[in-house]
Amino acid sequence: MPASGLRRDELVSIAAWDEGPEAFKNMWSVLVAEAARRHGWADISDQAISACTSILYR
Repeated sequence: MPASGLRRDELVSIAAWDEGPEAFKNMWSVLVAEAARRHGWADISDQAISACTSILYR
């Protein structure tokens, strides 16, 4: 996700991962949100972090 050549559509696809325990999905949401923030894609970042159900991570 931190790759400089990452495209928006690739990150959106990565963000759609919805398998595994809720704890993993929450961590995944945070990682995707941070990657999007670093690329300057605030809309994707906001969407990813809104999928996180952990108050501690938000």
